[in-house]
Amino acid sequence: MLKDEIRNKIELLSNELNLKLKDGIKKEEYSKILKLSQELDRLIVIYTKKTFSA
Repeated sequence: MLKDEIRNKIELLSNELNLKLKDGIKKEEYSKILKLSQELDRLIVIYTKKTFSA
């Protein structure tokens, strides 16, 4: 189901982001972390919409 796939992707991105933030933000990784965070936000919005429209 699409919702499960989105939830799994959210969990993966969240774990990846947490690991990067745990190590600290290095100047050269800032844009990668920002993109990761934006993608996570986008997926959370999609997942929330699908959850409440079901």
